[in-house]
Amino acid sequence: MHRPAMQHIHLLCNELEPMVAFWEAVCGAKLEARRKFSGGAPGAIMDLNSTTKLYIKQGRNKLHGTALTPEERQKAAGLNHIGFVVEDIEATCKAVSAVPGVQLCAGASPPGPYFPLSEAPGGTRLFFVRGPEDILVEFVQPGAASK
Repeated sequence: MHRPAMQHIHLLCNELEPMVAFWEAVCGAKLEARRKFSGGAPGAIMDLNSTTKLYIKQGRNKLHGTALTPEERQKAAGLNHIGFVVEDIEATCKAVSAVPGVQLCAGASPPGPYFPLSEAPGGTRLFFVRGPEDILVEFVQPGAASK
């Protein structure tokens, strides 16, 4: 199996702007882009002066895409997942799923028709696994439009 390279760390937050300001002030991160994540949640991609990006998503209700209630906010903030880029998503999925104890999962979205592999706009293909203590890990093969 090709050795994956870390691509991004994905954080969930209650309020996007203070989180962006924090990373800019404390780590010198640069705002690379603003984007909408799954469910229409506002987010930002931060350049950490490395090949690893920081994705920040403001928490949204997964079922309805609405703002979180105060109770949901307490559970939503923090690390969402760590993402690795790979050259061959199908070979990686096969190799990773053969590891004892690894659970393929749908990540932040309900399983689609191609579960466990999903396809994002631009041809990017990805899948998630759940590791020890519920750590969520994403493997991504960028599409032609993402390269």
